[in-house]
Amino acid sequence: MLTRCHALALQMTPSFRSYRETADGAGVTAAETLLERRRRALASRLTAAFVLSIGLLSSALAQTATYTNNVFGYRLDYPIAWAVEAFGAGEAAVNFFDERAFVLVQAFESDPSDEGALEGWVERELAELSGELDDLTVVATEAATLAGVPALTALYTGVDPNDHARVSGTVAVAISELVAVIINAEAPSLLFDRYYAVFDAMVDSFAFTH
Repeated sequence: MLTRCHALALQMTPSFRSYRETADGAGVTAAETLLERRRRALASRLTAAFVLSIGLLSSALAQTATYTNNVFGYRLDYPIAWAVEAFGAGEAAVNFFDERAFVLVQAFESDPSDEGALEGWVERELAELSGELDDLTVVATEAATLAGVPALTALYTGVDPNDHARVSGTVAVAISELVAVIINAEAPSLLFDRYYAVFDAMVDSFAFTH
């Protein structure tokens, strides 16, 4: 959808730009850290067993832990067997992952001008992804709700340039009075349908606490 050049030239909102410039000390460091976390979460998928059982995923959903962010005011449940890495000021970005898939939650202080700007936020996140995945294609976008707040979701596919494997993912953006939240869930395309129940349960458990 958006090229690497578009991603670099894209004008960010003040709150979004502020995070990119200050997380982990510098914008470049934050971007590199985010990419490193994303790649690490998926690095071993080629060596993992190809077939996942629905029963194992259902079991993972039945055994959950709750992550709470008191700075940005939200919580969500995640499979207890998944790893969690938080980084950035106030744990502004949190990556939940196993060896094949991840759910990345990013939070930003919202601005009054951000209200009603869901499309712009989704486009910015897709621009970020277009710099990390080849052949990024947006399959569909849809209005939704997240924790009772209007949201916009996008379904995409792309090719991981590291191993040339096709991946599928979703992006969901919601803006409350205080916080803008981006949730990006991704898995290998061949396994995406099997992970979808986990992704869906995590998003459904999301709640604002402020």
